[in-house]
Amino acid sequence: NEFAEARPDHSMFGHTPLLWETLETPEGQSRLALVKRLAALRREKPVFTACHGDEGMAFLNTDQSESVTAFVRRAPNARTALVVQNWTSREVVVKVDDGGSPSVPLLTRDVERLSDAAFRLGPYGYWIGE
Repeated sequence: NEFAEARPDHSMFGHTPLLWETLETPEGQSRLALVKRLAALRREKPVFTACHGDEGMAFLNTDQSESVTAFVRRAPNARTALVVQNWTSREVVVKVDDGGSPSVPLLTRDVERLSDAAFRLGPYGYWIGE
């Protein structure tokens, strides 16, 4: 349903109506491409599908907690993944506690990595890396 929501900003809680005709818009096509890429990452990188309790996923503290979420995923025999997401329509510079190890970007949108633990994220920007 991510590419058929009526609103331009995705609600991860699914509280927006679905309008399937939005799939035919440039925004809908962009969302569809993103969903396909995220699904491919899940197939390509075991760390995104492995389930290892508290050791498998941990949310990280940020200095912009009202705007940005960050978490790591860990799995045996897989590289650690870091995900940093800006949920707002404004640019944010954020420091992520303990986000320094993953350094290879896998999927990004409107982001600049300023240091091991700091990012400049554009509106709704994200950094997914390992």
